[in-house]
Amino acid sequence: MAPAPGGSNDIYFVSLALFGVVWALFAIPFAYHCVRAAGSGNAWLPFEQKPGGGYTFMAQNRWFAAFRAPTPERRTTTGLLVRYGIWLAVVVALAVRPINNLTHILTT
Repeated sequence: MAPAPGGSNDIYFVSLALFGVVWALFAIPFAYHCVRAAGSGNAWLPFEQKPGGGYTFMAQNRWFAAFRAPTPERRTTTGLLVRYGIWLAVVVALAVRPINNLTHILTT
């Protein structure tokens, strides 16, 4: 959708800032914990309980509690793939609006 004749692209900049921040709030912790898990050789690390008793961002609050790692004997590859797949889908879905805004700004 193009701005009105003689209008500006200010709304696209505001939208890019707002949706970009929301995207970053999920993408940065996701990337950080993926790198951390790869470095440790333990793919379950982002979903395990920390030594202090808390959880990482990816399983921290009650909305993300379903992502918490089960006991080691109950862990499956499918469960791990579902956890990473859902997080990846969220990050990709949240990237759609900022990418659309950025392409509009750059092409007009």
